[in-house]
Amino acid sequence: MAQVNPDDLKLPMAPIVKLMKNAGGDVNFSNETKTSIARAAAVFCLHAAESANEFAVKDKRKTITAGDIVNAMDGLDITEFKEEIQSTIEEYRTSKAAKKSKRI
Repeated sequence: MAQVNPDDLKLPMAPIVKLMKNAGGDVNFSNETKTSIARAAAVFCLHAAESANEFAVKDKRKTITAGDIVNAMDGLDITEFKEEIQSTIEEYRTSKAAKKSKRI
């Protein structure tokens, strides 16, 4: 893997804090905690993308698909996200098809 600059791992803080507050209830978080969670989320995203890329390369594709992400979650033993990811993918596809049929 290429050398990664720590500044490249910065995700926008506002959505991270919103997710933390939704998960943590009525709790305040220190700036250090927010930064740590944001970096952990970025590392998770990189790891998941790298694993999904392996599936794409194995199938001789240059584009990562939603199926590659689902397979990556299985490969990383993170199966608790699998149903939610598949549900979100299905909602996206349904929404996209509905928008397309409206335009026609």
